[in-house]
Amino acid sequence: MPELKGKVALVTGSTRGVGYEVARLYLAEGMKVIINGRRTEVVNRTASKLNSEFGANAIPIPADLSDHEETEMLANQALALAGRIDVLVNNAGIGNYAVMPALEPEAAREMIEVNLYAPYLLTKLLLPQMLERGDGYIINIASLGARYTWPGGAFYCATKAGILQFSNGLHTDLMGKGIKVTCVLPGRIDTEFAGRRPGNPNTLQAGDVAKVCLDLLKDAGTALVSRIEVRPPMQ
Repeated sequence: MPELKGKVALVTGSTRGVGYEVARLYLAEGMKVIINGRRTEVVNRTASKLNSEFGANAIPIPADLSDHEETEMLANQALALAGRIDVLVNNAGIGNYAVMPALEPEAAREMIEVNLYAPYLLTKLLLPQMLERGDGYIINIASLGARYTWPGGAFYCATKAGILQFSNGLHTDLMGKGIKVTCVLPGRIDTEFAGRRPGNPNTLQAGDVAKVCLDLLKDAGTALVSRIEVRPPMQ
């Protein structure tokens, strides 16, 4: 996959934060990128902005990944519009933090749907055409919360541990079939995720994580980086 021009990526949650920066870097390499988010107007506006910068290679497909039918629609429309998906970046995530037992069932369910079930379903739907070609890359964005937790983060971290283990098992399932799987575990990122206020100096920038997602595709070696942790300098 080192020759990236003309490849097609689906990046979930790509209207802002890490997903947006991943989309920008991929587009700069000549790739086509499916731009995804919940709000139609935001998705369309983001794709238009990226197209004005990189050419008509950003394809907007809005979808709410907490809804199974919309997630299926995203995969089906992506294949219909782009013809193929070479790279799937499961980046979209929800962080509903609450110290137990204050976390409400619907907030927990939403995290399961977006953080864990949507990556499973998109992988299931898009993997067959990768297997047919014997080539593809699945990048799952987890969190250092997959290994550590904090007050209020118990269930969020559980979903991220789930995506890490899903990645590990997926790698085992796909060994020798030409499909690479990597789980990226970032530390705290300087975005508005989970209602945070940007500006904390001891955080990663979204572009730091995006660069990792590009470097993974550019690696022409025979070894696979199955898991990579990306930390702020003081974490």
